[in-house]
This record gives sequence, structure tokens and C-alpha cells, in this order.
Amino acid sequence: MSDEAPAASPGPAVRAWLEAAAKVLAKAGTPAGDDPAAALTSTRAGGLVVRPLYTAADERAEDPPPGVFPFTRGSGAGWPDGRTGWHVAERFETGGDPAELNTAILQALGNGGSAIWLGGSPGADELTRALRGVHPGIAPLLLDGAVDALAATAGHVVSLGAAPLTAALTGAETVSAERAIEAARGLSGTIFTADGYAAHNAGAGEALELGIALAAGAGYLRALLASGRTLPEAFAAIDFRLAASDDQFATIAKLRAARLLWARVAEASGAAEAARARIHAVTSLAMASQRDPYVNVLRGTIAGLAAGVGGAELVTVHPFDVAIPGGQPGAAPGLARRIARNTQALLLEESQLGRVLDPGAGSWWLEQATRQLAADGWAAFRRIEAAGGLPDAAAQVRAELAEAAAARDDLVARRAVRLTGVNDYPNLAEPSPTTDPGPIADRTDLPTGSPALARWGRVFERLRDRSDALLAATGVRPRALLLPIGPLARHNSAATETANLLASGGIEAINPGPVEPGGIAAVVAEHAPALAVITGRPDDLADGADAHRDAAKAAGVPRVEVADWGADIDAAALLDDLLGDFETAEEARR
Repeated sequence: MSDEAPAASPGPAVRAWLEAAAKVLAKAGTPAGDDPAAALTSTRAGGLVVRPLYTAADERAEDPPPGVFPFTRGSGAGWPDGRTGWHVAERFETGGDPAELNTAILQALGNGGSAIWLGGSPGADELTRALRGVHPGIAPLLLDGAVDALAATAGHVVSLGAAPLTAALTGAETVSAERAIEAARGLSGTIFTADGYAAHNAGAGEALELGIALAAGAGYLRALLASGRTLPEAFAAIDFRLAASDDQFATIAKLRAARLLWARVAEASGAAEAARARIHAVTSLAMASQRDPYVNVLRGTIAGLAAGVGGAELVTVHPFDVAIPGGQPGAAPGLARRIARNTQALLLEESQLGRVLDPGAGSWWLEQATRQLAADGWAAFRRIEAAGGLPDAAAQVRAELAEAAAARDDLVARRAVRLTGVNDYPNLAEPSPTTDPGPIADRTDLPTGSPALARWGRVFERLRDRSDALLAATGVRPRALLLPIGPLARHNSAATETANLLASGGIEAINPGPVEPGGIAAVVAEHAPALAVITGRPDDLADGADAHRDAAKAAGVPRVEVADWGADIDAAALLDDLLGDFETAEEARR
């Protein structure tokens, strides 16, 4: 669905802005034609169309208040349990020492946590010991389909978290729908989780994530009705889990659209008032980086803010080292958890985000994005239902997920999507993020991970793993000698961007400053590079690159590149090729 510009003629102020924008574009050499707004319109990685300016022409009728159908602005008239804000849900992995887990849970609940999310498949005995001292009803309890633990949950408000339909898409472990329904008889809480978050981590953009979550929810409705539940009982047994990413506006719009869409499903089912989609928002595991992991603190803060503004009832902010198997080496025990928990405390207590319900309502841009994602999410849902719904359409949905993941990988590889500390401004001086031998970029055995996990940064983190291996083998990281053309004022920006690109693949750039062809032999003799990269402004490269290349070759540099790659170059493929030369040379040396 495209986000069409409003048909109404712009007023004088908007016309003045359009004229000013056209002049700026012309000065930058960007053709704007008759429509500078169209020239500045972009499409996000997930498919959301974004115009540069929204005006009163985009205004829509006001939605009903929170707690009123179709619940776009919130499932309830207030926050859970009358709180000023959402539940701070912290995740813990089971399968270890229950006493240590109990200590961690009590510490979290005593320091800002207000909900417990337990991963894995604990039994009743393990759960009883882990929850010792946790008063029933003090905090919601979330599980990952651990039906064997239900005997230990008496008095607790529980989300069983069974998600067989999405688990079949991602390869995650779970429980069958039939067993979940049978085991959960008498449960105080929900049985099934429509897990869009898992689809997001497998590559889905916002619209596809919504479509898969809706399809899963519809599948669970059918299973519950077949078991003898009434329609209101079936809706009450389903909750949603959606991803919150560092694209804050897309996240806010997605959560609002999810409630609107679930209301549409309920209305079509004849149970409109049962359509209160309870949403657990979790910061994206796909966006979390292994390299420069402290940047994840910033990503988690933005995502947590978006989840709260979007009206999630529960929010989980992952620790900053969630993408590193075993956590950040050398970090103080509990530090990453404490920062994640305090991120939400700051949002709730200092920023006081929970004081206003649906604070983004009325924003022309946000309302437009909500409607676009609702339309595109509904289209994705209809495609799945037309193919038989889940699980029958699983093969089709897996193909869509793979296509979406490949499309994002391509954007990241071309650096059209920038990941700070990964393919943009990387820190080559940082130590390896793990003490484990071998590469870790493609590891999926992470908290909330699945075999289908497609982290965005892995495209470049594979290259960094290879660079680290060369550093360990030779004592020296792969290096490239920059040969800038022209004075500093002319080449500095290009040289900086070239060094930035090389570093994203683990190649250190050595910049000797401006070098004339006659001085290249001396610089090469000083540094003995295996790779030289000629860099500078496009016009300077056109005039002088050949002379610099010839001089570098004559001086004995094995490979000489000219950084006239263009903005759309597949940087990951280029860096893969460059690293291959270093690896071949090291193999020959051995």
C-alpha cells in the first residue's frame, strides 16, 4: 500500500516550504521535478512509506478513547492494575540452579521489576523453588509454553505463552496446541501467545509481523473454539507479543495497528467487545549487535520508549549484551540486567511516560503510519488465510520471512541501513566480544532466539570475526594504506568515509595525509601494505586516480583499489573479497 500525498491543494505556508525544499534539493544536485516532497519521500526497511512533511490535510477523525472499540488507543481505560505505566517484565532462563534464579528474581522485583518472564521448560519443582518468596499476584508470570510448570503457578496471573503456530515457522521449541489447552484448564490467565516478535526476529518487517501475529491469533481462536470454549473465552485466552525496535515511530504505529486489527478480527467473529489485544512488547533481538554492544543501551532505550508510548501492557528491555553468547566478557555480574531494568525505571519514573495514555494520538504522521501498517498488515493476514491459515500456510510464510530477511540483509550490506558500531563508525580497538573459539556472528542460541534468527548486524559481524581470527594468527589486524588525492579540505570527508567502510569489515585504515604520485613509493616503503585504497572527491579521483594507481603498483602494492564505489555498492561483498586476499596471504605464509 502506498502512502499517497493528500489530494487537497497546499496552502500558502506549505507552498512556501515546497519552494524552499526545491531550492535546497537543486543546490545539492538532487532533481526534484515538480514535486520536492516526492523526491524526499522514503520507504523504511519494513515497507513503511515516510513523507518529509505532514499537514492538516492529513488529519483524520479522532479515534475513540482508550478502552473503547476498536481499541487503537489502548486496550483499557487505564494502565494494568491501575498503575501509572506498564509492567516491567524481566526475562530469566531456567534450567540452572533454582536457588540462584530465585535470588535474581527477588532482586529484580525489589528493584523496579513488576513481571517475571521465564524461558525454557521448567518443571513444577524447579518453578516452586524459583518463585520462593514471590507472593502470588504481586507480578504477572510469563512462560514459554512450560505446561509441566503449571502445577506450581496457583494464585499467579499466568501467560502460558504457548506459541506452536509461530514456533513451526522458526524452529523454536514449544508445546502443541492440544496439550496447552488441556493443561491450562482452570488457568488464571492466557494460554496462547500470538508471537509476532518471533517473526520479526526471523526477518519480518512491521506489516508481515502483524499479519503473522493475526494469523496465529486466528489459528488459536479456531483451536480454542474446537475445544469447547465460547468466543469470549477464546479471545480472553490469547495475548500478543510484538517487537519494539529502534525505529520508534514504526514501533508505536505497529502496536496501535495491532489493536485495531485484532478488533477487526473480533468484530468479524461477532465478539467485538472481546477484542482487547493485550500486548507484551520486547526489544528486538534482531537489532542487537555483538560489536560495540553498549550501543544496544541506546537502542533499547528508544525501543522501550516506543513500546510504552505505543501502549504495551508489558515491556521487556533486553540486556545490552543479549546478542553475545554468555554475555559481555568482563562485565560485572548483573550489570547488563540492571541497566535494562533502570532504562524502564527512567522512562516511567523520571520521564513519566505513563502519565498520558496514547500520547502520540493526533500526530498526522503517526496516525497515517498506523493506518498504513493496519492496511498492509491486514493484506499479509489475508494472504496467509487464503493459503489455508496457519499451520497449513507455513511453507508460504517461511518463504516470505526468508525473502524479507534477505531484503534487509541487502540493505545492511549496501549500508543503506546504517547500524552504529557495526557498519557505521565501528570501533576496531574493541576486544573480541567473546572468549569462545571460532566465529559467533551466526549464533542463534540466545535468549528469545530461534534457529530462524536473522540479526541485522551479522552480515558485517561475520567479517569482523574473520578479522579477529587474522589478528590472533598474525598479531596484526588487516590494514589498508589510504592514498588521498588533493588537499585535506577537499579529501577529508571522502577519506573518513572510506576508512569507516573499511573498518566495518575489520580492516584498519592508515592515512598518511595527502600524497602526490612521486611520494607514494616512500609511503609504501614505510608501511609495506598489502592493500592500498585511493580516495578523494569524485572529480579528483577522475583526474588523478590513474597516476596514483600506477605509482602504487610500481611501488609493489599487491592490490590497489579506487574508492569510486558509489553510494549503492555492496560493501559487505567488497570487504569479503578484500579480507579473502589477506586470508589467502596468511595461508600461503603458513
